[in-house]
Amino acid sequence: DLITIPLQQRNIPLELDPLSQQIIQSQLKLLSTNGFSIEAFGRNLYRIEAIPTWLTENQSESFIRDLIDQIRQRGTQRKSQSVELETIARLATSGSYQISDSLSTPQIESLAQKLLNCRAPHTAPSGKPTFQEISWNEWNRKFGGE
Repeated sequence: DLITIPLQQRNIPLELDPLSQQIIQSQLKLLSTNGFSIEAFGRNLYRIEAIPTWLTENQSESFIRDLIDQIRQRGTQRKSQSVELETIARLATSGSYQISDSLSTPQIESLAQKLLNCRAPHTAPSGKPTFQEISWNEWNRKFGGE
C-alpha cells in the first residue's frame, strides 16, 4: 500500500476552471488510491490535504495541474483507469533518478528499499525491468572471479 504524507504546514488550495474541476472530480477516487487526499471546498476550489511519499509538497500543485492537462489532452471521451494510472506513473517518474545521476551509498540503499517496498518492484512504470539477477557463475565470467 502507498504511504500518504499529510501536509504539515498548510493545505494547498487549487482554483480550477470548470473543465479542470470536472476532470479532477472524476479522478478523486483514483487519486485517493494513489496516495492523494484532495477535498472540494467551494465552487471550483479544491485543497490538497495529503500527498504520496514519492512527491514533495512543493511539487504537489504542479503535479495535479500537469495531470489535469494530460487527461485534457487525451480528449473528453471516457478513458480506462489504466490510461490515468499510466499518466500518473509517467508524471511521477519524470523527476526520478536517472542512470547518469551520481548517488551516495545511503541514497542507493534508500532507493533500493523504496523499490522493494513497492507492490510491483520488478518493473518500472514504463514496463522496463528495475533490476536483474545474475548468477555467481555469470558474475565471475563477466567480471572475473577466483
